[in-house]
Amino acid sequence: MAETKLEQHMDMLGRIVAQFVAGGLSPRTVQSSKISEFLGQNEDSAIAADVLRWMVDEGLIRADVIHNGVQGDVQVYGAQLTSRGIAVLKSKTEAGDTIERKIESQSSSGIRWSEIGDLIGGVLGGLTKSITS
Repeated sequence: MAETKLEQHMDMLGRIVAQFVAGGLSPRTVQSSKISEFLGQNEDSAIAADVLRWMVDEGLIRADVIHNGVQGDVQVYGAQLTSRGIAVLKSKTEAGDTIERKIESQSSSGIRWSEIGDLIGGVLGGLTKSITS
């Protein structure tokens, strides 16, 4: 069964966030046109651009410089997790562990990257709702 566009975005979100978790608060440069190098496997740069834009807009990451290219490329220089991004990663799942732990155990647990992306989106939705309520 083919993945939906949203599942592709959630999969990419999970894998990009995993790279930020692995790097801690070290600033990162991420370019959607070079996402395959960043993630270590062949990837869709258009999906990466969508996800990077969303991550910045939702406050998961901040960057010293954000460049939106004319052909849809997104480049973030000096990107780091924000306090909001860290709060999302430290949020408890229904199983009692954190999203950060799910990311760290992804390969051994068999959880799909898109499920991790869904968890991140769900927590962000809850944070937004609690802030605006």
